[in-house]
Amino acid sequence: MNDFIIKILNNKVTFTQQDETRVSFAPTLKKEDGLLHFEKKSVSEIMNLIRALDPWPGTYCFLNGKRLKVLNAEPYHAKISAGMAKNDMGSLIVGCLDGTLHLTEVQLEGKKVSSDKELLNGIKTEIIISSTKE
Repeated sequence: MNDFIIKILNNKVTFTQQDETRVSFAPTLKKEDGLLHFEKKSVSEIMNLIRALDPWPGTYCFLNGKRLKVLNAEPYHAKISAGMAKNDMGSLIVGCLDGTLHLTEVQLEGKKVSSDKELLNGIKTEIIISSTKE
């Protein structure tokens, strides 16, 4: 059994006052904090942001002017320009500062969560990823 639990059961837990000089401030997260700027961040920074902001507030970008929630991503072997998006043989990929990301699990506004392949099957136009709705 865990030592801490044993101390609790035996009523031998000691409390330590927090050192107020070592306290740091963590601001409240806002929905805007989840906006992905592929052209300004590295692959690892984007992946860390996706993990850190799941489930709230979540991460997103805009795909052809519609909000696209990004739920999961992984590094990708192909190289494309930072901020550019492409359908690479059924994979939705986006260029970052130092490499490329494969957006594996996404949700287009008004739709259910899907894989990138399912999303791309429904898109018949050019793919434009941006950090603004325009």
